[in-house]
Amino acid sequence: EIDDITDYEIPVYRILMTSENYNKLSSKRLWNNDNTDCTLIIGTNIFYNAGIHYKGNYSRQYRVAHNIRLNYGKRYHGHNKVSNTYNWEDGSPFLAVAYAQRIYRLSNTPIYDSEPHLARRMGSLQGLMHSVEGYDDVHLTKLGYNGNCYKATAASAQQAMFSYADYKKETYKDCYEPLAEMNPDKQYKDLAQGLEALYIFNEKDFNKNVTNYFDVHAMAKEWCMMKVLNNSDGWTQWGQNYILYGDADSGRVQLWPQDIGSCIVWGNVQLFPIVGGIQRFARHPAVMREFFSC
Repeated sequence: EIDDITDYEIPVYRILMTSENYNKLSSKRLWNNDNTDCTLIIGTNIFYNAGIHYKGNYSRQYRVAHNIRLNYGKRYHGHNKVSNTYNWEDGSPFLAVAYAQRIYRLSNTPIYDSEPHLARRMGSLQGLMHSVEGYDDVHLTKLGYNGNCYKATAASAQQAMFSYADYKKETYKDCYEPLAEMNPDKQYKDLAQGLEALYIFNEKDFNKNVTNYFDVHAMAKEWCMMKVLNNSDGWTQWGQNYILYGDADSGRVQLWPQDIGSCIVWGNVQLFPIVGGIQRFARHPAVMREFFSC
């Protein structure tokens, strides 16, 4: 039991709420992302009237991980959202995350930063967590990118990446959260054209033209990293935990990592993706050549 958390040299995130708001948050429908009012304190930084909602898939079911939106123009590490991910593995994910981040950066792959911390919610110690930097405009600008980023909003929509319907923004906005909007004229259009190439093109057009819409190098590299890092909670295994980036210059959709907390922690990784559209692209000769040359 930890009594004096000041012995630790990592930040302590304190989340304060009225009893009414705490009960409101706790009783919400599991996948409800509407924010509830709270105050977030990190060291000497105090963020009043912030908005909190639960996040994640497995973590959400136990109501232990959350996103906190900062108001009044406030930012922490340059971002207006604080994303707290719960530690399920008694410390090993912190090693896994740090290890995976290092490997991703060595391979020149965009990856988020994270900060281990302790969390108290309503005075109760939640234990070791880590704050994940979002793939927002701030992060993309720092990395030198200028396109749009998307993340599936709920477990039921995680596999939305692997389906196509039309080019209407309304079709995708309920299942994809736009994390970065640096190319607003192409918002959701870049996503839709990549999905159309995966699913609608006939075999001849697919083999000839799909690489104009989906990035071969990004796909092969991320696929290889999933296997090398043994990420058993990723998109090859479950069709979830991924970021889609629509590059403004090339017009191609890139596949980026999202949840790397299970790298080198859990079981074996399935080699070929389970969902049809992306497996079709994975078997494209250009992707296969690059994957096996990694």
